[in-house]
Amino acid sequence: MVIVIDEYAEFADTAPAAVPYAESVARRGRAVAVDLLAATQRPTQKAMGGGALRSQMSVRICLRVRKRRDVDLILDKGMLSAG
Repeated sequence: MVIVIDEYAEFADTAPAAVPYAESVARRGRAVAVDLLAATQRPTQKAMGGGALRSQMSVRICLRVRKRRDVDLILDKGMLSAG
């Protein structure tokens, strides 16, 4: 099963009470074959939950972003230069 959350930043802003549930799915879902796909156009530290959600995601894809810090937030620091 795949759970898709489009515009995760908007989701986190408008429904902050639901964010722990998304983090729980990301953390425990792999054990029961449930994957979480979260997409956003605004990758902010607040939207990504301070790294709690991001650390549970083993695959991250970063398309075009405006600022280098956005790449570091999505992929992790130093990953841009690592290729």
